[in-house]
Amino acid sequence: MGLAIVFMGQLTVQSVVQAQSVHRYAISFDQAMQHQARISVEFPNIDEQPLQVRMSRTSPGRYAIHNFAKNVYDVQAYDEQGNQLEIIRPNPQQWNVIGHDGFVRFEYTLFANRGDGTYSQIDETHAHLNIPATFVYARNYPQRPIELAVELAKNAAVVGHSCSPLVDGFQPPWVSGSLSTHPPDLQPGAVNYGFPSREEEYSNYLEAVYTLANAGVDLIFLE
Repeated sequence: MGLAIVFMGQLTVQSVVQAQSVHRYAISFDQAMQHQARISVEFPNIDEQPLQVRMSRTSPGRYAIHNFAKNVYDVQAYDEQGNQLEIIRPNPQQWNVIGHDGFVRFEYTLFANRGDGTYSQIDETHAHLNIPATFVYARNYPQRPIELAVELAKNAAVVGHSCSPLVDGFQPPWVSGSLSTHPPDLQPGAVNYGFPSREEEYSNYLEAVYTLANAGVDLIFLE
C-alpha cells in the first residue's frame, strides 16, 4: 500500500517549472526487523553544479549535536536514465553528487533503533520517525515543495493530517514525528529546569506508543 503526503507549508505551486521541481521522497520498511528503512529522494531540475545532499546534525527542541548521518549507509545516486553517479563526502554530514544530468535519485538505508524522541526507531511493531534523524535534504533548494510516499504493510490504517483510517486492526502504530515525551520539569519561580532521565524518557515514549496501539492507530504523522 502506498500513501502520498504532500508538504506545502506556506508554499503554493505557481508555475509549471515549480510543479516539476517537487522533491519526491519514498520510504519503505521491508527490513523493519533489522531496524532499517530504505529511503529514496528524487531531486529534479537542479543546476549543473554538484548536488549537495545533507543530513541534519541537530533536532528542533533539543539542539545538541547528534550527527544523524552516522546512521545512514548503503548510499547510492543515479541520474534520470538510471546510471549510477559518483558521490564525494566533503564532511560527515554531506554527500556531493557529481556528473548528473539535472536529475538525481538519491537512495540510502537508515538504521533506527533509539526511540527517545530525538532519534528514530523502527521495528516490526512500529516506526517512530523524527524528521531530522530520518531524511536528507538538498542544501541549495530549501524552498521547494516536498512529496512523501510511505510504503505501508498491507491493511495498515492511516491517521493524521486530515487522513482518515483506511481499515482497522493492524499492528501497533507507525509514528512519524515527535511524540514529545520529554517535557522539561518547570517549577513555579524556578530559575533552572531539567529533563527526565533517558530511561524515564524511553519509558514515557513506549507508554505513548502503546496507548496509541490500544486505540487502534497504525500510523500517525506529526509535524
